[in-house]
Amino acid sequence: MVVSNKTDCMKSFLIKYCPVIKKRLIAMVVMLAGAAVPPLCAQVHFSPPAYTPPVNNNWMFNFPPPGGDDGPSVHRFRVVYTDGTQKAITAVMLKDTTSYYLLYENKAYAKKDSARHQKIRPAQTQLIYRTDMEEGGEYAGIATDSCWLFTKFSGAVNAFTPSPDDYLKDSSITYLQKGTHGVLLKMSQENLESIVGDDHKALDLAKKKKYLKALQRYNDDAAGH
Repeated sequence: MVVSNKTDCMKSFLIKYCPVIKKRLIAMVVMLAGAAVPPLCAQVHFSPPAYTPPVNNNWMFNFPPPGGDDGPSVHRFRVVYTDGTQKAITAVMLKDTTSYYLLYENKAYAKKDSARHQKIRPAQTQLIYRTDMEEGGEYAGIATDSCWLFTKFSGAVNAFTPSPDDYLKDSSITYLQKGTHGVLLKMSQENLESIVGDDHKALDLAKKKKYLKALQRYNDDAAGH
C-alpha cells in the first residue's frame, strides 16, 4: 500500500511538472547554444601575419638591415590595401616560396615580441609606391599574384621588374610589353630579341645578354634620341 501511494505520487508529480521541466530544459539548451556562437563582428581586413626573425639573419635584430651586398635595401613605401586604406612604412622587400613580401617593423609591439616584424604580401594590396627619398617622387608597383611589378623602362618597350631598387641587374627584368597595349610577355632572350629585332644595335646588345642596355637603346632609337 505504501509502495502504491509512492507510485501514485510520482505519477502525479510527473503529470503536473514534466511539461514545465521540459520547457525549462529546452530554454536552457537554447540559451547555451546561443552563448556558444558569438555575434558576428566586422572582420579586420588584411592584417599582416606575425613574422619571427630567423636566427641566421643577424640584421633582423637591428632593423632596418644594411643595404648593398650586406643585406636588402631599405625603402619608404606607401601601401594601398585592397580595401583602399593606406599605410606608410619603412620596409625591405624579400621573398619566400609563396611570394614577395614587405617586411617592416611594427613599433606598437615590444622589441622582444615576435609580432614586431610583420609581412605584407601582394594579395593584400592593390599596389604599393616606393618613395624616392632624394627626388621626392613615387614609383608604383602593381600587385600581381606573387609580386609587385615596377616599370623599369617605358616607351616603345615597357619593361617590368619586381625589384623596387634603382640599380638593377639584367636578370631583374621579368616582363616585357611592346607599346601601351601589347601583350605582357615573360622576359627571355628569345622574346627580347623578337621585340627589338628591327633595331640592329639593340638586337646586338640583346644577343650579348646586355638586356638593360638593349632595352634602353631600343627606346632611345624609337624616340629619335
